[in-house]
Amino acid sequence: MPTAERLYIYLVYGMHWMLNFSTAGQGKPEGVLIRGILADPDGQRKLLAGPGRVTKYLRIDNKLDGADVICLEADLARGP
Repeated sequence: MPTAERLYIYLVYGMHWMLNFSTAGQGKPEGVLIRGILADPDGQRKLLAGPGRVTKYLRIDNKLDGADVICLEADLARGP
């Protein structure tokens, strides 16, 4: 069971990864499914609609399942 501030990533139809943010904590099945994003590759805005397209664009798979969002945000801010 995911806890608050964690990523919950799962596979649908054996081909699309879904990205969810757990929001309520352990034992409470509440979260947010990311269904679209506004990407800005090379300065050109592009709407990515559909949760499978979002994870494909962001190259997200089950390796991030259970990741702590707060720690992940700090890692991303530091950069490579």
